[in-house]
Amino acid sequence: MTKITDIEIYILKPGAIASISYGQNILWETSHSGVIKISTDDDVYGSYIASADCLKEFANRFSIQKDVIINADILDRERIEKELATKYRWSNSILSVLDACLWDAIGKTLNYPIYKLLGGYREKILAYASEIEWALSTIQDHVTLAIECKKKGFKAFKIHPPHQSWKEDVKLCKAIREAVGDDMILMFDPYSHEHYDREAAIKVGRILEELNFYWYEDPLPTNDIHGLSNLCKSLDIKILIGEYVSNIGGYTMLIENEATDSLRCVDGLIGGISSIMKVFNLAEAFDMKCEPHSYGPVLMQAAHLHTMLSNSNCDFFELPVPDGIYDRGMKEVIKIDNEGYVNAPKKPGLGYEIDWDYVKDNTIEILPK
Repeated sequence: MTKITDIEIYILKPGAIASISYGQNILWETSHSGVIKISTDDDVYGSYIASADCLKEFANRFSIQKDVIINADILDRERIEKELATKYRWSNSILSVLDACLWDAIGKTLNYPIYKLLGGYREKILAYASEIEWALSTIQDHVTLAIECKKKGFKAFKIHPPHQSWKEDVKLCKAIREAVGDDMILMFDPYSHEHYDREAAIKVGRILEELNFYWYEDPLPTNDIHGLSNLCKSLDIKILIGEYVSNIGGYTMLIENEATDSLRCVDGLIGGISSIMKVFNLAEAFDMKCEPHSYGPVLMQAAHLHTMLSNSNCDFFELPVPDGIYDRGMKEVIKIDNEGYVNAPKKPGLGYEIDWDYVKDNTIEILPK
């Protein structure tokens, strides 16, 4: 039995975890982020990186419900999280932080990477480069980044359009397809933006089919069940929905109405690694793929990676580009190999080490007080 003994949260100064420097100008820096550390009586700890707002909410809740967590066995993860969710109404965002930390600590205690404990299926997964559209001003900026990613070994690239109009988005897709050739896998994600009505979404989808795109992600709002259902029936390209779903039950309406071809999920919305595994199982029950989001700091990427490595019904790992934008504060980061794959971490737990000296130097507040 390994007991939880303490929780510390380090709030970092702005920009300490990520920033974008692309071309000549620094275009973006994060707001406050932080690191949480859960210690145990076996001298192992679990840690995770999240937004400062999320971690401050965690600290406030923990101060009130400390007795549910302190002295609990880390292997009683499901019981701890269920009690906090049902009895004390903890949000999925803070439960996901606790869940990742517990899995990290469990893996370190048992000396296994998390994906092995989840039921390891593979040792590597193909990655796609996932761009940040608001760091790119012109179509040529997007094209340049796509070409750079291909040269670095990526076999797949996902476009986030700048949301000027659906016609401009189509121009962007055509330009990138022409630039990278037919051998690169392309995905398109307008992430439910309001400038796509149902008619525009179908028009864009048909052009994406002509351009041989692999999937079409969040072309309409998640709650437009009828529109999404009609889109799935009208198009051959794979429709991918679910990134904005915040509970397991939210997927049932999508599935029952055939309003998506594959499921998408995010740990911070759905409740962590444990909940992502439930989405994978739900997708498998309906012979569907599950393609988790994995955009964010390295440990957030890693949390999603472990679920992908432990399931067969997933094709890709999402890796943020430009390179290195979320790598600050880490001694180890996630990279592709020369074939475009991300390989499984070998170290226990989440498998990627935080630079604690860096955290110490950039901490502006320690919680709970």
